[in-house]
Amino acid sequence: MVQTHTDLKLFKHIEGDIGVCGQAQYLLFEEIKTRFTGIKCQVKNQFKVLVTKLPTVDTECDQESNSDLLTQEQEKILNAMVGFSRVFHVLAACKKPLVGHNVLTDLLLTYEKFYKPLPDSLKEFKSELHRLFPLIHDTKLIAFEIRRNPVLLQCNFLDDTNLENLHAALSSNNAQFFALFAPSIPFAEKCYRYLDEKMPHEAGYDSYLSGFVFLRMAHILAYKVSRSPEGPLPFSKFLRVLKPFENLIQLSRARVQHVNLSGPDPPSIRPQWLYVTSKVKTKPLVARTLAQEFSKFGSVDVKIWTRSMRWSLLLNTEEQKMFYERSDGTKRSVSDHTTHFLIHPT
Repeated sequence: MVQTHTDLKLFKHIEGDIGVCGQAQYLLFEEIKTRFTGIKCQVKNQFKVLVTKLPTVDTECDQESNSDLLTQEQEKILNAMVGFSRVFHVLAACKKPLVGHNVLTDLLLTYEKFYKPLPDSLKEFKSELHRLFPLIHDTKLIAFEIRRNPVLLQCNFLDDTNLENLHAALSSNNAQFFALFAPSIPFAEKCYRYLDEKMPHEAGYDSYLSGFVFLRMAHILAYKVSRSPEGPLPFSKFLRVLKPFENLIQLSRARVQHVNLSGPDPPSIRPQWLYVTSKVKTKPLVARTLAQEFSKFGSVDVKIWTRSMRWSLLLNTEEQKMFYERSDGTKRSVSDHTTHFLIHPT
């Protein structure tokens, strides 16, 4: 509670505990500024406000100066109350490229918590988000897509799109020798603790990893497209080779592979679900084994379908050519156009 005195002659200092509520601090300052003159207010910490009686002021200039001090303290409180929303509005105003890894959830949360409630339609959300941030890169999507580029056929260290694993792969000697003159991306002075300790899912640490893999993947692609340049490449070259991936946000386990924030979404190219059951009822299927068997055809998701231990697989490849054995012993080819079939695992 804060002690109050209607007669300022009774005190020189008042120190009050008003808790952590920024709104309470702001209202207190507004009340003091309205009711009293010749005082100074300071927020000592997030729990206390110090009110000090100043020497008698005789001029309007001095009174205005004291009032300005109160206003400045109120502005500090307001800035603290606004919090990260200030960063959001700065990012939206400067229109710089945003980089994130598997960033869809982050964009949704940031939009809702620091801007306004999410709209009812995806189309409206995409339009408004693109207006706020015209250029967004999703490093998970980039990692998926650049592996298909013919110039990276010999690249054998981009098999995993997990953020930490990508960082480790792109920091390896294989990556350094695959594309020379890789950009150096040191930690900032206040982040040296990350050198000794990994902190996945901490905002600062993940931001660094996202920026790191973005620059290194862009460098590798630009280096190979440029046919082994003789020196470091400019950042403008990185943005140029990544232009096909601008504003494409990776989707996991969805009918489409990504959301396009600046245009229409792509048509679905995923095949139908494949239903798999065990040939021997007493020998249940194992998810890990099925995933390994089907990994040769592309990325797969495996999950339990029913209590009888059937498993359903969603193949994420554009082209599949598989065979399954029919009851008469012959083999039949299965293509994208086949909707359902049974596979008897060996």
